[in-house]
Amino acid sequence: MADDKGGSSKTWEPFEVVLVLLLAIGLLSKIQTKTTGQTTTSSEKTKTTVVNKTPDTSCGLTILHPHSLEKIHTEVPLSGSTVGCNWKSTDTIALYAQVIDANGKPVSDYVTVVPTEVVGDTTSFDTTIYLFDQPSSGKGYIILIPAVPSGDHSITYRIPVTFSSS
Repeated sequence: MADDKGGSSKTWEPFEVVLVLLLAIGLLSKIQTKTTGQTTTSSEKTKTTVVNKTPDTSCGLTILHPHSLEKIHTEVPLSGSTVGCNWKSTDTIALYAQVIDANGKPVSDYVTVVPTEVVGDTTSFDTTIYLFDQPSSGKGYIILIPAVPSGDHSITYRIPVTFSSS
């Protein structure tokens, strides 16, 4: 086919057939990936296919209160639950918490949050953090730290809040 000079019909070489088939398979898999939401990752030795994978919500931290950027005054109600993974709790400690202002200055004590209920890996908590220094306005954070550190590094979670004097 590549050496065809006179317009005569010459059959395709095996290399050309294989090349066309590989291109067609690649094109079809690209089209299939776009229509089904399928993603494929590969490495040298393994190939993993994940189809419409949803995040694992069976572990982690759930905060019911306060909501992000909620206005706080002299106290902060804190409630939610932890479920294993990086947020492992003990029978006596759900997690640790502290409120800081936008400059990183603590405005509450470093609080040990005590569980209200422990069922399996799920630890529920409901407490109030009292502020000893009330910024008149501005933003700050509630910093949450797991009761049991996981691995070499500690994770934290920050909930942004808004300080209000009224």
